[in-house]
Amino acid sequence: STFGKYCKDALTIAEHENRKHNPLAISATGDYGVMQINCYWETKRQLKYNKVTNFDCRKLLNADFNIETAWINFKRNGYSWKSWTTCKYLTKCY
Repeated sequence: STFGKYCKDALTIAEHENRKHNPLAISATGDYGVMQINCYWETKRQLKYNKVTNFDCRKLLNADFNIETAWINFKRNGYSWKSWTTCKYLTKCY
């Protein structure tokens, strides 16, 4: 699994972010896909880390890309879920 020992927490986050498990979900606040990754912040991360100047947030609607992006962001945050507001549903947010 992409999240390894963090898989249970990743599933909890996904469940609370996207209750219908819809990989094509887009929230009113611009959060995309399975893990509800915010388009604005992901665009900034793509520019900073990958030098991508024209990131298309529709890429986040691909479930594999969305989950991999969530994993990368989780690692960059020091293996922390704090950038997801739903981390409050975990025993520990890290």
